[in-house]
Amino acid sequence: MGIGVLGLIPVSSPDSLKKVLQTLSGKWGDVVEDLERIQVKPMKGAMTNQVFMVNWPNKDNHFHHRKLLVRVYGDGVDLFFDRKDEIRTFEIVSRYGHGPRLLGRFAGGRIEEFIHARTLSTVDLRDQQLSALVAAKLREFHGIKVPGDGNVLLWDRMRNWLGQAKSLCTPEDSADFGLDNIEAEINLLEHELQYEYKQQEIGFCHNDLQYGNIMIDEDTNSITIIDYEYASYNPVAYDIANHFCEMAANYHSDTPHILDYSLYPGEEERRRFIHNYLRSSGEDPREEDIKQLLEDAEKYTLASHLFWGLWGIISGHVNKIIFDYAEYSRQRFKQYRLRKPQLLCSFTNKIQGRSFVFLLWFSLRLVLAIALVLVSDVPDLCSTSSALMVVYVGSGSLALVVVVFRISDLCSLTFGGEMVTVAIHGYALMCCIAVGSWFSFLFLCLVMKLSHSFSFSLEIAGGASVTDVCLSSVQFVLGSSQR
Repeated sequence: MGIGVLGLIPVSSPDSLKKVLQTLSGKWGDVVEDLERIQVKPMKGAMTNQVFMVNWPNKDNHFHHRKLLVRVYGDGVDLFFDRKDEIRTFEIVSRYGHGPRLLGRFAGGRIEEFIHARTLSTVDLRDQQLSALVAAKLREFHGIKVPGDGNVLLWDRMRNWLGQAKSLCTPEDSADFGLDNIEAEINLLEHELQYEYKQQEIGFCHNDLQYGNIMIDEDTNSITIIDYEYASYNPVAYDIANHFCEMAANYHSDTPHILDYSLYPGEEERRRFIHNYLRSSGEDPREEDIKQLLEDAEKYTLASHLFWGLWGIISGHVNKIIFDYAEYSRQRFKQYRLRKPQLLCSFTNKIQGRSFVFLLWFSLRLVLAIALVLVSDVPDLCSTSSALMVVYVGSGSLALVVVVFRISDLCSLTFGGEMVTVAIHGYALMCCIAVGSWFSFLFLCLVMKLSHSFSFSLEIAGGASVTDVCLSSVQFVLGSSQR
């Protein structure tokens, strides 16, 4: 017995849906007018919207039906994307021959053409022949030209979602998910993945290529990619990476939120997919192109984990679909933390390399400063070259030079004819070593050149401890502020 469509499909405005269906009935002419005879079947696996398959009996033969799809927008989905943009994308993609046609819109949802094809399963993704078809179709999808600037949206979208997630979470939940650290991770990934690889290919990406969004007509072996809510321009490596990550999911199991990363494809399987993806353009791909895209896709899995981790947090607060979004997010963030040290090791190596160079330079300057201090027992160190070298090695600014010399009573500095008794200790000089600069050196050279009344004498003496020097520094600073 048929189930009344208006009683099963949860829409905010049943009259709006009824009006669209009546319009379709009049347009087709061969279906029954009694909407209560329409049969409705909920479709499992959707996590953003609620989807229903509708069987509409024919007037002359009730055993024959027209089929269509009713999509009811999920609660709070406007936080993820602009619905008008999504509809525009749907229509553009349809004109390119991808996906179903749009049959009508109503308040809170739309009606789509039903595609007579089978939705793939998680097992299907591992079939080599089907995987090759999916790879070729994805390459074709990336070639769609959507009006606009074609800028990458991945990073800005994640930052926007991070703000949304923080506004929805309690302080405890925010700490549990580590949201305060996510912005730094997004910035790191953007630098490492986008700016370090400027030649990467940008295309119109689906961004949610899980098995439930892929259909196959088994009579023709043609693949159809559906559901474009998250589609945008992005690096194609990201779209491929996201597809690989989705192989760990089974949204039709008893625990659809649990991800099994032991199912993540190995290198051979990933290489085969990328080879088929590149080969579908008509030419045999070069080995270096396969290797580069393989490497890029692996790194972009990190972006996928952050992207869907944030999505899960927001969805858990606004979506009524039965799904443990919070646990899903925790798993994505956990996988990010596990994989990051392996996939961003090149970045870590660069940081370590720069740190080593800095440490080496610092050490050399430290040795030079110590040497200068050790030889400075000569009573008169007033030669311009010696004085400037000591000041340059030990200091980064003229102000710091003055402070260093003012905190000691063990040497004399004559400047402009005025004698100022100041104190300095070799340790204080060495503490300033990391901030040396050529600007300070040239500035002091200029001062020395212009001032004929400048004489500089320095006598280093032992006996002052580091504590004494520090206390003298504090007293000097406090005294200066009071003056």
